[in-house]
Amino acid sequence: MLARTVGEQVTASMGRPVETTTCDGELAPRPGAVQTCTLTVGGEQLPARVTVTSVEGGLVNFSIADA
Repeated sequence: MLARTVGEQVTASMGRPVETTTCDGELAPRPGAVQTCTLTVGGEQLPARVTVTSVEGGLVNFSIADA
């Protein structure tokens, strides 16, 4: 689920389709938790660092940055 959500958000922000997204695992639902993902865009693999910024009820908010 994390990989799909990250891929969708990066596609929306870049305006270019993300072909594939893989993550090393799930993202722990606690502020400061980090996970590394790899996105393929235009045939190029791009590393991304996903960090939980807050947890509100059952909603986990996170930021995505270049790794």
